[in-house]
Amino acid sequence: MSSVSVGRRLALLVALLVLAGQAWLSLSGVVARVGEARGLARWLQTGAELAAGLLSVAGLTATVRPGRSAIRVMLAWAVAVPLATGPSSVVWGHATVAVGLLVAGLTLLLALGVVWLWRWALAV
Repeated sequence: MSSVSVGRRLALLVALLVLAGQAWLSLSGVVARVGEARGLARWLQTGAELAAGLLSVAGLTATVRPGRSAIRVMLAWAVAVPLATGPSSVVWGHATVAVGLLVAGLTLLLALGVVWLWRWALAV
Protein backbone atom coordinates (compact mmCIF):
# COMPACT_ATOMS: atom_id res chain seq x y z
CA MET A 1 0.00 0.00 0.00
CA SER A 2 1.50 3.32 -1.04
CA SER A 3 1.70 6.37 1.16
CA VAL A 4 -0.74 8.20 -1.13
CA SER A 5 -3.45 5.58 -0.64
CA VAL A 6 -2.89 5.67 3.13
CA GLY A 7 -3.14 9.46 3.02
CA ARG A 8 -6.33 9.27 0.99
CA ARG A 9 -7.87 6.82 3.44
CA LEU A 10 -6.96 9.04 6.38
CA ALA A 11 -8.36 12.10 4.59
CA LEU A 12 -11.60 10.25 3.90
CA LEU A 13 -11.80 9.16 7.54
CA VAL A 14 -11.35 12.74 8.73
CA ALA A 15 -13.98 14.04 6.30
CA LEU A 16 -16.47 11.35 7.29
CA LEU A 17 -15.89 11.96 11.01
CA VAL A 18 -16.49 15.68 10.52
CA LEU A 19 -19.67 14.99 8.56
CA ALA A 20 -20.94 12.51 11.15
CA GLY A 21 -20.14 14.83 14.04
CA GLN A 22 -21.75 17.78 12.34
CA ALA A 23 -24.85 15.74 11.53
CA TRP A 24 -25.16 14.66 15.16
CA LEU A 25 -24.62 18.15 16.57
CA SER A 26 -26.99 19.82 14.10
CA LEU A 27 -29.83 17.35 14.37
CA SER A 28 -29.61 17.08 18.16
CA GLY A 29 -29.45 20.88 18.35
CA VAL A 30 -32.62 21.15 16.27
CA VAL A 31 -34.42 18.69 18.52
CA ALA A 32 -33.32 20.59 21.62
CA ARG A 33 -34.12 24.07 20.30
CA VAL A 34 -37.28 23.61 18.26
CA GLY A 35 -39.48 24.10 21.32
CA GLU A 36 -37.59 27.24 22.35
CA ALA A 37 -37.65 28.95 18.95
CA ARG A 38 -39.54 32.18 19.35
CA GLY A 39 -39.46 34.71 16.55
CA LEU A 40 -38.64 34.54 12.87
CA ALA A 41 -34.84 34.74 13.25
CA ARG A 42 -34.69 31.73 15.58
CA TRP A 43 -37.02 29.70 13.34
CA LEU A 44 -34.91 30.51 10.27
CA GLN A 45 -31.70 29.57 12.09
CA THR A 46 -33.26 26.32 13.31
CA GLY A 47 -34.32 25.54 9.73
CA ALA A 48 -30.79 26.24 8.48
CA GLU A 49 -29.40 23.95 11.18
CA LEU A 50 -31.83 21.22 10.15
CA ALA A 51 -30.76 21.63 6.50
CA ALA A 52 -27.08 21.42 7.48
CA GLY A 53 -27.71 18.25 9.49
CA LEU A 54 -29.66 16.59 6.71
CA LEU A 55 -27.03 17.56 4.14
CA SER A 56 -24.38 16.05 6.43
CA VAL A 57 -26.26 12.76 6.36
CA ALA A 58 -26.63 13.08 2.59
CA GLY A 59 -22.89 13.73 2.32
CA LEU A 60 -22.17 10.58 4.29
CA THR A 61 -24.37 8.53 1.99
CA ALA A 62 -22.94 10.25 -1.12
CA THR A 63 -19.57 8.76 -0.25
CA VAL A 64 -20.90 5.36 -1.30
CA ARG A 65 -21.53 6.58 -4.86
CA PRO A 66 -19.36 9.61 -5.56
CA GLY A 67 -20.14 11.53 -8.71
CA ARG A 68 -21.56 14.84 -9.87
CA SER A 69 -24.58 14.71 -7.61
CA ALA A 70 -22.36 13.82 -4.64
CA ILE A 71 -20.19 16.86 -5.30
CA ARG A 72 -23.30 19.04 -5.43
CA VAL A 73 -24.47 17.61 -2.10
CA MET A 74 -21.11 18.34 -0.51
CA LEU A 75 -21.01 21.90 -1.87
CA ALA A 76 -24.57 22.48 -0.65
CA TRP A 77 -23.44 21.22 2.76
CA ALA A 78 -20.48 23.63 2.68
CA VAL A 79 -22.92 26.50 2.13
CA ALA A 80 -25.53 25.30 4.65
CA VAL A 81 -23.13 24.94 7.56
CA PRO A 82 -22.07 28.62 7.69
CA LEU A 83 -25.69 29.67 7.19
CA ALA A 84 -26.50 27.68 10.33
CA THR A 85 -23.51 28.60 12.50
CA GLY A 86 -23.19 32.33 11.77
CA PRO A 87 -26.72 33.33 12.73
CA SER A 88 -26.70 30.88 15.65
CA SER A 89 -24.24 32.96 17.62
CA VAL A 90 -26.33 36.07 16.99
CA VAL A 91 -29.90 34.85 17.59
CA TRP A 92 -29.20 32.35 20.38
CA GLY A 93 -26.00 33.70 21.93
CA HIS A 94 -26.67 37.43 21.63
CA ALA A 95 -23.34 38.11 19.88
CA THR A 96 -22.89 41.03 17.52
CA VAL A 97 -23.51 40.71 13.79
CA ALA A 98 -19.78 41.14 13.17
CA VAL A 99 -19.07 38.08 15.32
CA GLY A 100 -21.75 36.14 13.44
CA LEU A 101 -20.17 37.06 10.10
CA LEU A 102 -16.73 36.08 11.37
CA VAL A 103 -18.05 32.73 12.60
CA ALA A 104 -19.81 32.12 9.27
CA GLY A 105 -16.70 33.01 7.26
CA LEU A 106 -14.42 30.74 9.28
CA THR A 107 -16.96 27.93 9.13
CA LEU A 108 -17.16 28.30 5.34
CA LEU A 109 -13.38 27.95 5.08
CA LEU A 110 -13.42 24.85 7.28
CA ALA A 111 -16.32 23.32 5.34
CA LEU A 112 -14.58 23.92 2.01
CA GLY A 113 -11.47 22.27 3.47
CA VAL A 114 -13.54 19.21 4.37
CA VAL A 115 -15.02 19.13 0.86
CA TRP A 116 -11.52 19.33 -0.60
CA LEU A 117 -10.35 16.46 1.64
CA TRP A 118 -13.40 14.41 0.64
CA ARG A 119 -12.84 15.03 -3.09
CA TRP A 120 -9.12 14.30 -2.88
CA ALA A 121 -9.69 11.10 -0.90
CA LEU A 122 -12.23 9.81 -3.40
CA ALA A 123 -10.40 11.28 -6.42
CA VAL A 124 -13.67 12.78 -7.67
